[in-house]
Amino acid sequence: MSGISKSDPANKEFVPTSEWLKSSEKRIAKKAGLKVKGGNTYGRKGWGTKISQFLGDGRSAAVVGKGFHESNHYVQAALLRRQFEAGDGIDLSQCIDDRGVKDRVYREDYIRFRPELFKHSETNPVSKRNAMASRLSRAAHKLHGACEFMAAPTGFLQTSFKNLTTPNANVKGTTNRIGMVMSLPLIGVLTTSITMWFNKIPHMKDKALGLTLGGTAINYSIGAFAMAYSALSGAFGGLGAVSALASQAVLSKDALTDYQKGEVIKDHETLLKKIDAILSHTRRGSQGHSMLSQALNRKIGADFRDPRTGEPALLKALTLAYDSSADQATRLRTIQRVVGQYLAAPQAPNVSKSGPMGVLRDYQHARALLTKESHFVALCDLIDHSDIKAAPDITLDARRTAEAGVEKLHRKGLVPGAQKVLRWMPGFRNSNFDKHLTERQSDDFKKNQDKKFKTECLQGQHITSVQRILDLHHQYSKPTVTCARFGEALRRVSLDVVLAQNAQLSRAFFNVFYRINKMIGTSPASRTINMALGRFAGGAVLTAIMATLTFVTGGALHALHVPVIAGTGLKMGATTFSFLAAGVMMFACNLVGLGLTLAAKTMAATGGYKGGSAKPRPSNFEDPKAAGWNQNSRLSMV
Repeated sequence: MSGISKSDPANKEFVPTSEWLKSSEKRIAKKAGLKVKGGNTYGRKGWGTKISQFLGDGRSAAVVGKGFHESNHYVQAALLRRQFEAGDGIDLSQCIDDRGVKDRVYREDYIRFRPELFKHSETNPVSKRNAMASRLSRAAHKLHGACEFMAAPTGFLQTSFKNLTTPNANVKGTTNRIGMVMSLPLIGVLTTSITMWFNKIPHMKDKALGLTLGGTAINYSIGAFAMAYSALSGAFGGLGAVSALASQAVLSKDALTDYQKGEVIKDHETLLKKIDAILSHTRRGSQGHSMLSQALNRKIGADFRDPRTGEPALLKALTLAYDSSADQATRLRTIQRVVGQYLAAPQAPNVSKSGPMGVLRDYQHARALLTKESHFVALCDLIDHSDIKAAPDITLDARRTAEAGVEKLHRKGLVPGAQKVLRWMPGFRNSNFDKHLTERQSDDFKKNQDKKFKTECLQGQHITSVQRILDLHHQYSKPTVTCARFGEALRRVSLDVVLAQNAQLSRAFFNVFYRINKMIGTSPASRTINMALGRFAGGAVLTAIMATLTFVTGGALHALHVPVIAGTGLKMGATTFSFLAAGVMMFACNLVGLGLTLAAKTMAATGGYKGGSAKPRPSNFEDPKAAGWNQNSRLSMV
């Protein structure tokens, strides 16, 4: 088979580094239900970790990043199938003109994050309709950014405050918690004041709605509901979905240009090399292979597994045919052949092409193809994901771009500015602190600091660190660990429940829309469109919930003769406290959490630290005989 050219410079673009392999290991372990226990060892997740990951996963940024990678995986799946069906001697660029491949290329998720492929130029003569489709898709992404701003303004302001002041602080550490407690009251007042200011606009006052409770009129203006962040978030989400659907309606599935074909082939070769690297790293019989098998089993049904061992048929076929001693070109051709054969179109039932039976046959045939493609995508998801390498900046929405910009302002603006001022002081230049400020300006500073911190923790340092207490809890007394865990739990509640009310509700609707689309559709479900629909539904429902709580709480406060204001708040003098403001509720959670954290640190410093070495843990990623690991039981677990 053709398609892997030794002379193609794209062959040199991807080299599996140790960092990439380690990140892939963590991704595989995570999807296999495990977590890193230190170094190259893994163990089962506890309930706390599972709940924390469940609440933290599935956010908009993760969905968008997955949509970027997954859209390419579906294109490559269709290309591999077509390449196998075409047989030897067929150039890969000819296979790209296949209808199945074009169907995957022209999906919304693929178009949105690759605007350079659909921009008209002399070297890329795309049609006007497809150029317009790309612009509509990018407009949908901009609307998604506006939606993210409105979904959680408190979260944006809090993250921006952290990025501006202490971007390198450990999120579980005391410094970060103190920063949150200090910033949240100001943020809560700011977000509430914006809404209250909007309600004072004369035009809005003229359109106020009156609510009478016990003979007292309490005004809830239309402006309060129009300015409600959840309502605006839902509106932008709905507009984004409309723009994305319009993009799909406008586009024309033309033959791909040479430039587009070249980019698809580059991605094809890069993905094959990643599969090659992970197959070489997780040889058959190793712990990594067992973990890889279990991770895939969560996405692949029992009908597509070995009935004896439970190993996915795709993984089994790949590992049995794979020869790590062969040269790279041979290994890549083996992967092409095995995956292409697995994805090859199943034999369609011998029925008439016309009438209801023909329609049903075509539907079942398309569903069978999509099912096989999803298995290949599940494999790629473990080695080509934003958990391993962040998706490109083109996938960032406006909110994430702004947050990153604030962090860059700290690193490239505030730190160098402070350094220049301090260098006027005698003896400061070339001092240790001067060198430290220079290091802080590096893009890799935080990553290097995190590595250094983990290494020092394993060496017995930082015994009062909350992160160390949580990671090496067996070295501390139960009261110390309990305080640290409850403090961390309150931090997670404030971020993943209180702050993320809109996000969690939108996520639930996204899952409903996405799964329905996935169950009945003949094309891969679009993550971006379903996310926009989820934001629309989540914002609308949350607005209704908050409006109901506003009226109910207002009525209860009035019955208790407590002065009330629109927005379920309490007015004391000139200060207004909004009970439903996320900032106020987050402040309460983090204040208690900070107290528990300080208690844990105090106990660790005054006898709560017992010392000792790290516990022996099972499962070295590559060792087939690691202690305490039952391979057969791992493979049988789903």
